[in-house]
Amino acid sequence: MSELTLSWRQSWITNFNLNLYHGGIMSTRVPLRPEVIAHEELQRKLKLSTAEIGLQLRTTNCLEEQGIFTVRDLLNSSRERLLSISNFGEKTLNEVYDALERIGFYRESRQASRASKVKA
Repeated sequence: MSELTLSWRQSWITNFNLNLYHGGIMSTRVPLRPEVIAHEELQRKLKLSTAEIGLQLRTTNCLEEQGIFTVRDLLNSSRERLLSISNFGEKTLNEVYDALERIGFYRESRQASRASKVKA
């Protein structure tokens, strides 16, 4: 093969990879279904660290000492487990709930009240 052929292939592969991944989210010329986009967004949110959702440093440190590093870890932790953490009380728990709500995760009681507000 000539150098021209190799450089054309390398160029094509580079352009293909750039078109395939745009901004960290897979991009295609064929539009993705809304449920695929929603799933990717959910996965992105679940991977956020506790520091990335706007918690105070003290709160993040308390959580990390107990092995809670991501939103997924937080959502898998019960209220009782969180309140059993040293220096973690109701006020800190509410801070965590508020941070989760800002990125779209609501408690069942809040979800119901939120739905009734939307209907009104």
